[in-house]
Amino acid sequence: MQSRSVYKSCSELPLFNFIKIVVSGEMEYLYSEPAHRNKSEVDLSEVWETIFDEYNELSGNKSSDHILNLIKQVTVINGKLFVITSAVSILENSYSEAMIGVLRRHGFRYSYTPESMQRDLKLTLSSAKKLVIQRQEAERELGELNKSSDGEVKEEDFYKLLRQLSKFNGFHIDAKTTTVLEFLKDIELFNSENSSK
Repeated sequence: MQSRSVYKSCSELPLFNFIKIVVSGEMEYLYSEPAHRNKSEVDLSEVWETIFDEYNELSGNKSSDHILNLIKQVTVINGKLFVITSAVSILENSYSEAMIGVLRRHGFRYSYTPESMQRDLKLTLSSAKKLVIQRQEAERELGELNKSSDGEVKEEDFYKLLRQLSKFNGFHIDAKTTTVLEFLKDIELFNSENSSK
């Protein structure tokens, strides 16, 4: 089976995929090729965190940084929880050094021997509840900010902005072929042209 490549920067990631991840949290959009949802070939939460940090730096929009960081935090936690629960599920059925390695990379230091496996997996899930609590706190804060800022990030908001940019540029901007970096540069050009008037 051929491995899918992973987008690793704003200059590679299509805007369409970025929007899907921001709105729905579906990390599979970091892959260049769609596939059936199965165990990830790489830790997508780390890749997403890198891309999202780059996006925040490139966008320079300080007012939305906190909201975007909360969205990123929820998305990263969701990714970690998916990886952890998937590894636990696999280990409940069969012994796997690879899955034990995954759990150890996520900070779990239980022995995971065949004799202690069931107890260690329960302890792992119990410890992972800290991530659930962190996610709930971030979601609560995001909800409060969204109430005060008139709503959550929606797919249609990105597409409204794309239509405005397309009109400004005089040609259609396709979210599937335009990278996140190109989108941000179009916004930067739009803002500079409109601020000088």
